[in-house]
Amino acid sequence: MRSFRSQQDPECGIVTTGIPGQIEELNLDPSAPILPVQRTGRESISRFLRSETGKGWLTISPPLLYAMLLLIGPIIVIVANSFWSQDYLTIDRTFTLENYRAALTEPIYRDLLMRSLFISVTVAFVTVVLAYPIAWFVSFYGGRYKGLWLFIITVPFWSGYLLRILSWKVILGYKGVLNTGLMHLGVITEPLSSLIYNVNAVIITLAHSWAAFAILPLFVSLEKLDRSLLEAAADLGDGPVRRFLRITLPLTIPGIIAALMIVMIPTVGDYVTPKLVGGKDGVMIANAIQVQFGRASNWPLGAALAVSTMIIVSLVAGTIVLALAEPQEAAQMRFLPSPRRLLAVYVILYVAILYFPVLLLPVFSFNDSATPKLPLVGFTFRWYRIPGWKCCHAGCSLELVDCRGERGGLEHGSGNLRRARHYPPSIPRQGPGQRPYHGAPDPARDHHRHIALGGPARPRAATVARHCDPGASAHLPSLFGHGLGFGI
Repeated sequence: MRSFRSQQDPECGIVTTGIPGQIEELNLDPSAPILPVQRTGRESISRFLRSETGKGWLTISPPLLYAMLLLIGPIIVIVANSFWSQDYLTIDRTFTLENYRAALTEPIYRDLLMRSLFISVTVAFVTVVLAYPIAWFVSFYGGRYKGLWLFIITVPFWSGYLLRILSWKVILGYKGVLNTGLMHLGVITEPLSSLIYNVNAVIITLAHSWAAFAILPLFVSLEKLDRSLLEAAADLGDGPVRRFLRITLPLTIPGIIAALMIVMIPTVGDYVTPKLVGGKDGVMIANAIQVQFGRASNWPLGAALAVSTMIIVSLVAGTIVLALAEPQEAAQMRFLPSPRRLLAVYVILYVAILYFPVLLLPVFSFNDSATPKLPLVGFTFRWYRIPGWKCCHAGCSLELVDCRGERGGLEHGSGNLRRARHYPPSIPRQGPGQRPYHGAPDPARDHHRHIALGGPARPRAATVARHCDPGASAHLPSLFGHGLGFGI
């Protein structure tokens, strides 16, 4: 009789006979306690890293850490600064809520915040309402050309953001394209001053600049829509409008919410658009924050304004999401004919509006006139032949005029031009009635500014003035060919 020894696998609990390929069933005591398998910490970590979950975390760990450092790090710094105070050049790290009191109770900041919220919410809803038919048309009627349609829609946004804003400044300006065209057609007798430097100009410019960011999430949401639901509703007698209100609209609410958030949140913090086309009536809270971090050099107050804006915008965004995410009541409407042709005309007009500001500047860069108005004077390449920086070679002098009326000339070829790096120009306003003083810059005079800025002395409020001889003045409009000067 052959003897053998029974063995039990400690991991899987299988009882074997010790002979390869044979398993013996033993009567084990069911009341015996089952001892858990003991593993070391290193074995547990190794087992986790070999699993699919561990491999996934290993893959995303480097970009996740990088994103946390770049996104969460600056927010922590801003929040910390908001609880500090500043005494001229010294940061007092004592905890205080004075900055939040000023940010939430001062009328100027409260009005700017309310105006910013109104502009951002209006821009978001206007952009989504105008973009939804475009996404609908591309999704339902694009066919095999959906990719081409998306390419055509996104091409205008390959240009620079600043270029599109300046294009709308040309269009809406007092002597811009729109006023000139309406006067040429006899619609108006004098230019309209209400087109630019107000809230309406900011809304129009932002709605155009963020159109593609609303179209894409709406298109993706419509692509995920189950078409069989629409076919079943049509078989049951629902018309196009009723199918849209009862099926399409409720099922694409996530895309609508995404488009609203993508447009609304960044527009609250936009300060370039209101600065260029908003004027004094279109200033937003981001402009006040930029001033506090820049010219005013009051980081704690600027941080408090930024944190307050983030919290209030988050509350408004959450309210909108909750309001739209609730179940929508089915609208009871009768059958209406399909407006496919009307929708196609709308898509063509919308795409034309997207391209119009982008193509406008190249058209006027070939105009023989330095003023952007209609009709065009003639065709010329002269704005491209001589770049604007060659103005100095033609005898132009760049001067920095201090807000107190003192000036340092930067003549080409002179020693002052070599010292220009000590006086980087800025573009604030010059006080009324001030006459420039023809004198050389004095770094010792601006010693306190040197300390305040932590670098070379610079004028507090310098304006740029150009003085050219008659032969050089013809080269100044060449800046327009580069999208820098507009004469509005």
